[in-house]
Amino acid sequence: MTDRAVSVAVNYVLTLLIATVLLGGLVMAAGGVIESQSKNSVHDELGVIGERLAADVESAERLRTAGGEDANVSVRSDLPNRVSGTSYTVEVNGEDEEITLSSRSPEVTVTVSFTAEDVESTQVRGGDLVTTSEGDDLEVRES
Repeated sequence: MTDRAVSVAVNYVLTLLIATVLLGGLVMAAGGVIESQSKNSVHDELGVIGERLAADVESAERLRTAGGEDANVSVRSDLPNRVSGTSYTVEVNGEDEEITLSSRSPEVTVTVSFTAEDVESTQVRGGDLVTTSEGDDLEVRES
């Protein structure tokens, strides 16, 4: 009769062990899905922000061109400070006419093209930015 008591205890321990392993696997799988969704969310948001900023840089270029050589132009870009809970940086490459937005956690980089001449290359934190022209060049900087 003592064999039955051991059998029930072993059966109970094995059931708990199997349930623990299954739940641990589910938690790990869900964590991977959540991280993937977070990356996708940040990527999409950075893409939208990049397109908005590129449109504002192009608008500043058109205004400067229409105003003549001595025109001082200022176009404000109201952008969020954070995307999906993380900060980001904006790098404007005037030579290649590209804007690169990067976040660190999760690590995501998005590049958007624009069409404008004489844009200075700069790097700023994400948030409210202003595109200005003082003289010949356009510059994107923090507002």
